[in-house]
Amino acid sequence: MEINTYYDTQQLDRIKCYNQHGYRTLVLMRGLPGSGKSYLANYIINVTVGASEMNYKMHIMSTDDLRIENGKYQYNRSQNQEVVEKNEDMVKLGTMKGLSPIVVDNTNLNVKSILPFLTYGVSEGYYIEFVMPHTPWSTDFNALVKKNQHGSKLEEILHKMSIFEEDLTPENVMKAYGLNYPPTKSPPVLRNIPPVRTICSST
Repeated sequence: MEINTYYDTQQLDRIKCYNQHGYRTLVLMRGLPGSGKSYLANYIINVTVGASEMNYKMHIMSTDDLRIENGKYQYNRSQNQEVVEKNEDMVKLGTMKGLSPIVVDNTNLNVKSILPFLTYGVSEGYYIEFVMPHTPWSTDFNALVKKNQHGSKLEEILHKMSIFEEDLTPENVMKAYGLNYPPTKSPPVLRNIPPVRTICSST
């Protein structure tokens, strides 16, 4: 997949810059199933902390990963709220520890799904980015049915599209809900994990 064609390279460069300086960064992926979110989430980890299974598991937090049992994706509607809350708790704990970057690889369709993560990030001094893939098939429902990894059917994808709030930014959601950085944690705030490397110059 061609990163330069399908994604906002200026935004990706900004995320890389934050990481190089050691700044806390929270990335919320947004988009329909099959649109290319997970590919981009992995790419962000590749160009920040490095491509490895350990880094993917540590820095990418997803409800889908919590639904994998014995190596297979299992969606259980009765457990959905429990899975959502567990994912939120993982992100909250990550921000409290100062882990960075944190990439939340969910659909994050609307303010309701985004607000908990945004609240955690703001309270711990994270730069926050909403990242969306701009693949040619990102709104092609038939293509999304074929490309999504967990068997989402057309009806489900159409429903998710109907509740997708497209023009959201961290700034307008923070303003609408009165979210403000604490005086002692206004970005940039240095991450704790992984440790920030400092270069000492000799005099």
